Amino acid sequence: MKRGRGGYMLIMLSKRYFAKKRPSIAAKEFFSAHGIPCIETQEPYTEKTAETIRNLNPEAMVMIGGFGIIKEPLLSLTPRGILSYHHGNMRKYRGQPVGFWELYNNETEMGVTVQRLAAGIDKGTPIMERTIPIDPKDNVTTLREKALGNSTDMMHETLRLIQQPDFKPAIIDHYGPIFTIPNLRQYLMLQFKLLFRK
Repeated sequence: MKRGRGGYMLIMLSKRYFAKKRPSIAAKEFFSAHGIPCIETQEPYTEKTAETIRNLNPEAMVMIGGFGIIKEPLLSLTPRGILSYHHGNMRKYRGQPVGFWELYNNETEMGVTVQRLAAGIDKGTPIMERTIPIDPKDNVTTLREKALGNSTDMMHETLRLIQQPDFKPAIIDHYGPIFTIPNLRQYLMLQFKLLFRK
């Protein structure tokens, strides 16, 4: 962890701890209730796991509730790849955290994307994109909630979209830089900016 990031992470962890909890359901329970097969594995990149997935003959896979780099053979295991959310415009903001750097850079809007994953961080193909406004009273928490709330229907719409035979995804000529967890100085600088923006 880079110097100064520990303070920011402690602040964000405390905010999440005291935040109002959303009702949730375990993924396995949800899939079981909807008749969707669930494969549990600690070894996602073995041939055994790949073969199990192939035998189910899925058109696409969806990454939910997870982070990190997905690699082969999973990336090309299904005809339509792996779909995943990115809360940002990949042409300008890759990485994390949601909404922080848009606020830090005084943006007036932020992107929300469902991408087909490729090798690299947020370097996939955007299948569906949406733009949401950043209001003068937004902070990291409200903007994150806004981004999550405005993207809940996007995965369903994306799954419908990729089934259309004439669908052609957008092409990104230039990907934005990768942003990472801010250090404490950057966090405090944003709070200062937000204080005088209101």
